[in-house]
Amino acid sequence: MTLLHVPNGYRLAPGITPGVFLPRFAAAMNPVRDGLDADTFIDLAVDSIDRADVNLKPRPAAPMDDAFGKWTAEQADMSRNLVWFDPHSLDVRIGLDTVTGRHHILPATDCLAYLEVLEAMPEIEMYGYQAIIEFIPEGVTDEEWGERAEALTRLLPRGSSAGMDLWTLRGPGDARTAQIVTALQIDGELLASFNPPSLRARAHRQAAEIFARWLHERHGYEMMSAVISAAGMALPALQEAVESRLAPLSADLLRAGTGKTLFDGLSREEWNVLCGRDYDASAAADLAGL
Repeated sequence: MTLLHVPNGYRLAPGITPGVFLPRFAAAMNPVRDGLDADTFIDLAVDSIDRADVNLKPRPAAPMDDAFGKWTAEQADMSRNLVWFDPHSLDVRIGLDTVTGRHHILPATDCLAYLEVLEAMPEIEMYGYQAIIEFIPEGVTDEEWGERAEALTRLLPRGSSAGMDLWTLRGPGDARTAQIVTALQIDGELLASFNPPSLRARAHRQAAEIFARWLHERHGYEMMSAVISAAGMALPALQEAVESRLAPLSADLLRAGTGKTLFDGLSREEWNVLCGRDYDASAAADLAGL
């Protein structure tokens, strides 16, 4: 016996057909995907710039285009079965319960940004079900809960959704995403409307990389252990030094890597001093907590 587990189950409202629903669904979800993709490519481009600056290397000539091109090339060579494939994908299974005459939809995503928009649509009703659950959702009777189990068992024989139709919002790196990538390099207001990484987040990422290398070279840490340790530390001295030197985010920076870098005057030994300061502060904090 298959124990049904369909926490994100929905069905179309009475009178709504897939032909009516899907165009509205796409119109609602495309802006969500736009934002998720934009945030990803902004972050990748900015990281490539910051890493180049910190290491006194030339910046990418076209940071945003480079980030988009590398990502799409990786996606093209990647198996669809890997968790890293198109993390912003949105697939939906659609099936008709011939007993009730109602269409059910099962989104293949746990992305809250998608689910929040979906659940606000008047065209759908919540219709999830879990065989093992402590409390039935508020407002659902025992009889209705049983009806959900029966309907979803018909749609998902032996737990398989193979008999349902599959609909995909859009693929990775499609034309719409490419247009957004181009627009972000031109329109500063559009860039600000998304969620670019803060200076603080950018600084901590680079500070953690510097500190991880220092742990590896000075204290003999395995590199992976050093990276994990550094990622969880505050690193105030390093972070302040990095943050004060990062290039301000702009459309020009993403397009052509233009903007002054302030890392030239900081020597390797000065970085090492800052690493030692953060290392000693962390050790002192650990001792104080004993």
